Amino acid sequence: GLEQLAQANYSKPIPITGKDEIGKLGIAANKLLGILQSTTTLAKNIALGNYEVVVEPRSEDDELSKALQNMTSSLVDHEISIAQRQTKLEKEYWIKSTYTEIVGQLQSMRNLKDFGDKLLATLVPALDAEVGIFYHTTEDENIELFDDTITTSLNPVTSYSLSSKDDLSKVFQLGEGVVGQCGLERKTILLSKIPNDYLKVRSGSINSSPKQIIVFPIEFEDNLLSVIEIGSLAIFALEHQSLIKLLQK
Repeated sequence: GLEQLAQANYSKPIPITGKDEIGKLGIAANKLLGILQSTTTLAKNIALGNYEVVVEPRSEDDELSKALQNMTSSLVDHEISIAQRQTKLEKEYWIKSTYTEIVGQLQSMRNLKDFGDKLLATLVPALDAEVGIFYHTTEDENIELFDDTITTSLNPVTSYSLSSKDDLSKVFQLGEGVVGQCGLERKTILLSKIPNDYLKVRSGSINSSPKQIIVFPIEFEDNLLSVIEIGSLAIFALEHQSLIKLLQK
């Protein structure tokens, strides 16, 4: 029986033939066999990438089971770390490749409306969003007496999947409303509390307000070119917001 143990054969218990010291030794050896069987099972599962099988230490002195538990925990942490790193790399690749695709398509546009249409048609679906408006900046010289200042306004040029064309009738001055404030500060504004009558999303039987709206400026050589307003029925992911940061410049 002990020869079986010495040969690392844990497949079956050692036969107990008596209650003397030899028998007691056989009982102790069978307990050891049980521990070794459990640890062998754990080791096989670890080799297969299954870390759910756990061997509880038989006592405070069961260093082998404790060591296997620690090893399993470390392997799980390592696997999670690898998965997180892979996810991060995939998101970074998506951001860069989507940015390259959008910029490439915009380079062939020859007029402002075509530019806005192509930008919204590419960007809105990429953000898993449903609706968008493209505003372009125009400068108007005041003609009032003693007033020679120039007023910058944001005019809606085109849209993507609006439920009503009335949303394209509003012109914003810098600092007016969310769109105007975005143009004034030249900073992205993310809205989560949307009024029921604002920028409706309509598709078939769906007629609801977006869950989030993101408004961001597009600049060129420190000049404000346009403001984009996009609404989504879902939450904008971090990679979506990172893509927008790239497009702003």
